[in-house]
Amino acid sequence: MLRRFTGKIPMFLAFQLLMASREHWNSLNPVDRRRALDLLRKSHGDPRQLSPDERREARELLRRLEMGRYARRVGPIAWKGRRRTRI
Repeated sequence: MLRRFTGKIPMFLAFQLLMASREHWNSLNPVDRRRALDLLRKSHGDPRQLSPDERREARELLRRLEMGRYARRVGPIAWKGRRRTRI
């Protein structure tokens, strides 16, 4: 999978993003991580595949993940890897 990124973003930045993502994911307790994976597998990425109660549960798990905090953490890393082009 990382071979796709070779040449697109520096490898060091890719590893920084992966480590930040892993630390963020591990901020959930093991029971919540397991349940989030179960819901993701069941839905195949499509929330319409879940029952209303399961969708509610998935939204609660996403709230616990604090995606805003994650974005603030990885934003500066991703910004470093942007391509600079001359106009």
